[in-house]
Amino acid sequence: MGLCSADTLSTAVLPQVPGHHVPEGTLTMHAQWLCQAKGGCSQAFTHLMAYTLCQMIFGMVCSVLGPTIPWLAGRAAVQPEALGLLPLVQTFVCILSGLASTSVALVPRKHHHRLLAGLLLWLSVFFLLLPTASRSLPTLLATFGAMVWPRPWISQMTSLLVANLYEDPSHGSASQSFNKGGFAAGCVVIVLVEKLSSSTCGTEGTFYAAAASTALSALLFMGLGEPKPQQEARHAGQQHPTRCLVLKCCMLYGLSMGLEAAVGFWLITVMTQTGFDSATASACNVAFFMLFAVSRLVFTPYLCHRLRPRPTTVILGGAFVAVLCCVPATLWPDWLPAVLLAVAGIPLGLGPAQPMTISLLKDQGQMTNVHTGMLSISCTVGSGAGPFLMSEVLQAFGFETFFRAFTATCGLLLVLPALTEAGLRSSKTEAPASMVSGQGPVEGSSSC
Repeated sequence: MGLCSADTLSTAVLPQVPGHHVPEGTLTMHAQWLCQAKGGCSQAFTHLMAYTLCQMIFGMVCSVLGPTIPWLAGRAAVQPEALGLLPLVQTFVCILSGLASTSVALVPRKHHHRLLAGLLLWLSVFFLLLPTASRSLPTLLATFGAMVWPRPWISQMTSLLVANLYEDPSHGSASQSFNKGGFAAGCVVIVLVEKLSSSTCGTEGTFYAAAASTALSALLFMGLGEPKPQQEARHAGQQHPTRCLVLKCCMLYGLSMGLEAAVGFWLITVMTQTGFDSATASACNVAFFMLFAVSRLVFTPYLCHRLRPRPTTVILGGAFVAVLCCVPATLWPDWLPAVLLAVAGIPLGLGPAQPMTISLLKDQGQMTNVHTGMLSISCTVGSGAGPFLMSEVLQAFGFETFFRAFTATCGLLLVLPALTEAGLRSSKTEAPASMVSGQGPVEGSSSC
């Protein structure tokens, strides 16, 4: 970027009134502000790409279990059903880690990149150890539990760092969506890497490839410049979101994650049990995660930049699209066009829910590590509870009821955002009344 001069930039920033002299100090101040704004945008974009890459690694860790279950079961000399303990270990460890991750508030923001690099190296080491540890079930469970420990920390820190990149609400919403799209991209990458490795160097190569890419990402964070201190100071006088809003956002976040995990976990099994061949089911599963990536990386950022909608509007609209696209599959679960419509509509509709929930929370006040820690815990609970509850439904009513159960649950995404929006409007109408009465707004109030 070229050098900026006060005389050049002031003509674009300040109106030129004949006979009116603008003080030289004012010209210099505006020139410096515009130069910093240009440099800040470039730095914010660089950091956003790095955080998105971190989310992609996070997605690889979360989805590595599914396609490698048969290989891991063979190595451990157990039936694949015995590895159902792995999701249980994952949920338990992530809840404990999510509670502990709130202590990241004790780490100064300038050291967050180094901490992220260390967590990524942690993942890389355990990716390398997992093939060797899979020779027995106890060591596999212990190694996998240690590997997933950093997940809430990575999710929480990247969400908070991305939230502080942009002040403009539309840019913030778009950046959150793009960042969460990295997670879906990681799910696609690990499926493709597993297919490539299994046909060339074996499934064991999947873990080694994941370890190498994770280590390279850690090196990237070590060389990445730290966020500017001003990004923290901009929120210094801002109030925190109300407790009621935080609770609703956690419910939204956990519900959307539970729905996403239920489909990603059960789609292949449901399709094969309802008459489709395994190749078609696998292709639909890959398409599901690819469309999630497209929804978060392309569609939602474009929507936020062009229309600048409210986060609750995006969540409501997406839930309506998902429900509408699932209606044919609820009636004809063994008809391929109906299933394809649902597979396309669910990721496009649900994709914006998680990033828009973070944007909703950020727009209402200063986000802290406690808020992101609560979101991380709700995400962990949702990712475990969604597939488990769906399994109970399928056992009780059959695989043909999969899309009916999903559609009924997805209807909650039409209710929660509407209640949240109503609460925000009522709080805005109450605020002027409290100011008139001389009481003033109460920070951190639990009023909805």
